Amino acid sequence: MVDMDDLRRSLDEDDEFFDEGLDEIPDQEESAAEDVLILGLTAPQRMILSIFLFLDVAVLGCMCLIALGRIPI
Repeated sequence: MVDMDDLRRSLDEDDEFFDEGLDEIPDQEESAAEDVLILGLTAPQRMILSIFLFLDVAVLGCMCLIALGRIPI
């Protein structure tokens, strides 16, 4: 059991070593990438818009193929 106690003490010493470095890290502001707005939209809004545009093009393409007789029904 003495070996386990030594292991615990050594782990505690390692934790103190790593905790000392945390105070030296400067506070970073939010990255500029999070604040980027393209067309005034946030990233989730752009994703939903792109999905809707994809579905719109796919449906219109299928309708055109059916209307032109390229896909028989």
